[in-house]
Amino acid sequence: MSVGFVGLGNMGQGMADNLLSKGADLTVFTRTQSKIEAMIDKGAKGAASISDLTSKVDVVLVCLPDVKTSRDLLLGDDGVIKNMQSGQVAVDHSTVDIATSRACSEAAESVGGHFLDAPISGGPGGAADGTLSIMVGGSEHAFEIANEYFAKMGANVKLMGPSGAGTAMKLINQLLVGVNTVAAAEAFALANSAGVDIKVAADLLAVSWGGSTMVGRSAPITANETLKIPLLRFGTSTKTWASSNNLQAMKA
Repeated sequence: MSVGFVGLGNMGQGMADNLLSKGADLTVFTRTQSKIEAMIDKGAKGAASISDLTSKVDVVLVCLPDVKTSRDLLLGDDGVIKNMQSGQVAVDHSTVDIATSRACSEAAESVGGHFLDAPISGGPGGAADGTLSIMVGGSEHAFEIANEYFAKMGANVKLMGPSGAGTAMKLINQLLVGVNTVAAAEAFALANSAGVDIKVAADLLAVSWGGSTMVGRSAPITANETLKIPLLRFGTSTKTWASSNNLQAMKA
């Protein structure tokens, strides 16, 4: 089988590199021609357009920075789904809203294809290391087809349920990230005001029930009084939390 990848940004570049280094027959497309050429130099194939890419591969993976870009590329007149081949699987690794994921699934089915929402967690480091968590929504059949590529990019890959379930899980994860980040900031502020050494507090919390991934990430930033280690891009976080607001409405 062969795979196409669209979007060689902060996350997509590392994901595509792992696919290539682990033996995938890879074709790439992105708006920046120099990035395509760099991947060709590494051994990948390049596509001139979305329609060119979909004509060459069995599975199309997409990783884009926001809902609008993802929706336009997947559902637009010149998008992935309008150019799908029968039986082809399209996968969106972007963080979007549940309605977008379900709309993509319905559109893909209408042209004889398959769609998986498969957002990711782990940051650029996880993308580069091939240790991402991948939360997948869609049919078991489509998951079985695409899973060989997920395994090359992620260490924790789970089929969460039907269409939209992967996106729902990512939004839930991001809600917890936000809540825990705020809680960690408040906790360290309280510790500091009480005269507690922040570095000692972080060491203690790391082996206590009050610890968490976000506490561990917040501690060095707080202790050094620096924001040189970004937890989240604020704009991206705001959009993600806004998307999370429709979780309750989409339950049914």
